[in-house]
Amino acid sequence: MATEENGAASKKQLQRSESLVENVSWRHYMYFVVHVLQSCASAIGYPVMTQFLYAKISKEYLEESNITVHSSDDDNLRLGHCFVNKSLPGYAIQQQVQAINAQWLQYFSLCYGIPSIITVLIAGSWTDVLGRKAVFLLNAFGHMIKYVIYGIVMKFHLRTEYLILGYMTEGFSGSYFLSILVTYAYTADITPKNEKRSFFLVASDSIFHVCFGLANMSAGYFIRATGFFWPLVFATCLSIFSSIIFIFIVPETVKKGSFSDLSPKKSILRTLKFYTGSKNKPKPNKLKFWLCLLAFAALSQSVIGQFDIDTLYVLNSPFCWDSVKIGNYGAVSSFVIPVITVIFMRLMQCCLPEALIASSSLLFFIGRSLVKAFSTEDWQIYLAGLVGAPGLLSFAMIRTIVSQLSDATEQGSVFAGLGTVEAICGMTSSLMLNSIYAHTLLWMKGFVFVVVAICCIAPASLLLALHFVIKKEQKEQGEVTVNTVEMECKDGTPSTSQSNNEDGMKHGKVEEERKESEYDKTTKGEYNLGYTN
Repeated sequence: MATEENGAASKKQLQRSESLVENVSWRHYMYFVVHVLQSCASAIGYPVMTQFLYAKISKEYLEESNITVHSSDDDNLRLGHCFVNKSLPGYAIQQQVQAINAQWLQYFSLCYGIPSIITVLIAGSWTDVLGRKAVFLLNAFGHMIKYVIYGIVMKFHLRTEYLILGYMTEGFSGSYFLSILVTYAYTADITPKNEKRSFFLVASDSIFHVCFGLANMSAGYFIRATGFFWPLVFATCLSIFSSIIFIFIVPETVKKGSFSDLSPKKSILRTLKFYTGSKNKPKPNKLKFWLCLLAFAALSQSVIGQFDIDTLYVLNSPFCWDSVKIGNYGAVSSFVIPVITVIFMRLMQCCLPEALIASSSLLFFIGRSLVKAFSTEDWQIYLAGLVGAPGLLSFAMIRTIVSQLSDATEQGSVFAGLGTVEAICGMTSSLMLNSIYAHTLLWMKGFVFVVVAICCIAPASLLLALHFVIKKEQKEQGEVTVNTVEMECKDGTPSTSQSNNEDGMKHGKVEEERKESEYDKTTKGEYNLGYTN
């Protein structure tokens, strides 16, 4: 009886050790409220800045060409008014404006991409030393400064070049990449290494999409009613409010370490050790980390730059969308995508491991890109969004796999590696796809989406390879475990090989109890990335 109680206590202790926080309270879950507010701020700020740039350049070039387009509100800078007739002189200028916008997006990608690579690589690892809160506030401050600079350019009608300052500030604060890194690290801190963590990581993405949809739709009407300036002011205030909640309500999950661990060299080594090998890590994990990293890099290179093109694509003919139509589409897709994604993940978890879920979800994104490439009507754009709804699930699945392969105290460092790759490939993806769009829009506007569909084959193949590697390892581990147990039953004593295989175990009675718990979990296939022996 005492043995059973000790075994049950040991299992509970082991499950708690899989997450960094032992006693999770409502204050920890308040982080998701902060995530909602920050997502709404980003969702309002992003379309405002993208559409303002397009409208500003359109107005300047139309005025230089002495072409008048009647608009009831000059603050909206003629969004939604475009030329469909190719014989009109304004049509050629409109395509030129599209190309110039794509070029500016390339410049902005460089301005925030290069600094964010350095910041994410170093500051991402700092989250395991300084804690999640300090790095989150650094990132939020950078976003607020960017909004302020954009607002000054709008208010005083400054040249477009001044916007570069905002993007550089955002880059040095880690941009979106550091924000999502902190979100995933904090989520991993309060969840165990099982399907609950997978669900919460996917839910974090879903929260962002839902908030993005609501705020995007609101931003469309906000822009039409007040122009571009006041929505940006509101986004800034929302970001400040969320930061206040985060400071005074949300608790820290990481114990602060030594300031000597903040050196750039140590920070980079903590991030790279998953891929260069470690005495405390089994060698098979190194291959799995590399496959995850390569798949994530190929996925980021294929996909991230497309989102800049999406807005330009629907602003151009034959769609000629204005801020309200863009907001409505963002709202619909942002409600549909999370629902379909969660349902798809739950269904697939019943029959497929996580690597195969990630690989198969990319088939939907390929379908989305091909449908959008040949779209000529508004309803086809909506159809593309519906087809590709589960497509970005692969991002969350890869993050889940690397999170489960690493220790609870290493979540910030392991996500820093993915965040750095995402920053590098996100920048190069934006440069590549914007360049392709600028050079092909005159003969096929949707050609860039065909390129995206082809590029998605690479990450799907790498994830398939990861599946076979994990499956092979699970099979070999199962055979070794069965043989070891049979030897113990015959001899009545634990074997030396078993002690060597139990990496990092304590000595004495606790060691034996943890071995029993680990064996139970291995045979049940509970924490082995969805694979059963």
